[in-house]
Amino acid sequence: MSDQQILTVIFGSVGLFMILISLIIYVFGVAVKKRKCTAETTGKVVDKVQGSDNNLYPVIEYEAGGVIYRRKKNVAAHGSINNGYPIGYELIVLYDPEKPKRCLIGGTKVQTVAAFIPAIIGLVFFTVGVVIFLF
Repeated sequence: MSDQQILTVIFGSVGLFMILISLIIYVFGVAVKKRKCTAETTGKVVDKVQGSDNNLYPVIEYEAGGVIYRRKKNVAAHGSINNGYPIGYELIVLYDPEKPKRCLIGGTKVQTVAAFIPAIIGLVFFTVGVVIFLF
């Protein structure tokens, strides 16, 4: 196998793997919640907790069906409280009426974009593999 073929296989494989990972994240992490989280309420940042990366992350409190829920905002998709979520800040919470603990905090746009970042990187790798193959 030539160096060109090896590089084509490596870049193409990494690209396809990252695209697959992105689709899995979207389907199991975002799409399921988007489909099930149909009820809307307002949540409020009530506390901050320290993550394993030593950043402070917001704890959101919201009411659903007369019960108060507290959830730590998704660290991977949203960033720390140092990036704009002070205590008292209000935001939209979409929750599953059948399982109110299942929720999307702050809507779905950020989660959707975050899920497709690996796909964009994978597409770059795959494109590099195709370019190496063609030239």
